[in-house]
Amino acid sequence: MAKAILEFEKVSKIYSPQVKALQDVFLKVNQGEFFCLIGPSGCGKTTLLKTVNRLIQPTTGKILVKGKEIEKWNPIELRRNIGYVIQQIGLFPHLTVEENIAYVLRTLGQKKEQRKQRAKTLIQLVGMDISYLKRLPKELSGGQQQRVGVARALAADPEIILMDEPFGALDQITREQLQDELFSLQKKLKKTIFFVTHDLREAVKLADRIGVMKQGVVHQVGSPNELLFSPKDQFVEEFLGSSGFFNVLQLLSVKEGMIAFDSLPKLTIANQNQPLELTPEVIKQAQNFTWNSVPVVNQNRFFQPKFNPILANSPWLGDSN
Repeated sequence: MAKAILEFEKVSKIYSPQVKALQDVFLKVNQGEFFCLIGPSGCGKTTLLKTVNRLIQPTTGKILVKGKEIEKWNPIELRRNIGYVIQQIGLFPHLTVEENIAYVLRTLGQKKEQRKQRAKTLIQLVGMDISYLKRLPKELSGGQQQRVGVARALAADPEIILMDEPFGALDQITREQLQDELFSLQKKLKKTIFFVTHDLREAVKLADRIGVMKQGVVHQVGSPNELLFSPKDQFVEEFLGSSGFFNVLQLLSVKEGMIAFDSLPKLTIANQNQPLELTPEVIKQAQNFTWNSVPVVNQNRFFQPKFNPILANSPWLGDSN
């Protein structure tokens, strides 16, 4: 079972009776997971992200990092365990790339030679040559600056990385390149990434799971397939829309896009004379798929020319032999 590294328990942020940025958010992000939070502008995505590193203090509720409430963490130790990448990048203009990457390490008292070696390792990890270490941020393109921002977030080897629309200000080609690199990097390093975006295609491309927000409420959490094929409510269905369907088709492999046979609602019979009786579990599965009938299969997984009388008119009828 996946272990939660980041937990929100009934978290609210209320600025006034009329302005409720977050409303009773329950959410768990698992260790090593790439989790995306999406929703329309002003829905509370960035507010929720900033509560993790205590840039915003929630009005009520608890936030736990590695099972420990954030208020009980030493602030320096907490931020050492959490990298942070934002859209504006926020590099110090008067410091070199090397000094920017190693800035957190310097505040932690690490020796100069160790900082230099760490910066050299990280600049190559994000796909840049070590010759860039001596440059100033103004000498870099937007995409290069964002790579440096990612390297800086990794400097102290944090377990969690917060990313607030990090590629939003980049052109489409650079954005897609950095998405690919980040995806590969996360698979290599196994960091937990909590990623905020308003771009559904970006979320589908990167995330293991996606949370959909509106007006401070997390409406549904699930894989891209789960959100698309089993939306919890009308908002999720409308937010994903037809574009969500095509995004999933374009970005998932055939294997990922297929629903495993074992997860399908079905009734397995040993012989043709066996009574057709559905269990409550199978009925619930069928309802989740919005089916009004279920296929009947034999033990060899061949479809049988039968249907359950409770759920009639199945499109699966017929013997596949």
